[in-house]
Amino acid sequence: MSSDIQHVSCVAFSNKICQLLERDGAVIVDNILTPQQLTNLNVELDVDVLKTKPGLRNPTAEEVVDF
Repeated sequence: MSSDIQHVSCVAFSNKICQLLERDGAVIVDNILTPQQLTNLNVELDVDVLKTKPGLRNPTAEEVVDF
């Protein structure tokens, strides 16, 4: 497994992206969203993030709660 997450262009072939996902577990697709799409996404996510309190809602182990 590579220690660095690979970057690919938004026009990369899907098989290349899949290979990197299978190999590394993650891939960064550069410029997949337009600046306006990114702004819109952040605005939408900010609504829920601001409503979310810190911590876990359903911790399953005491060690996790302490963490």
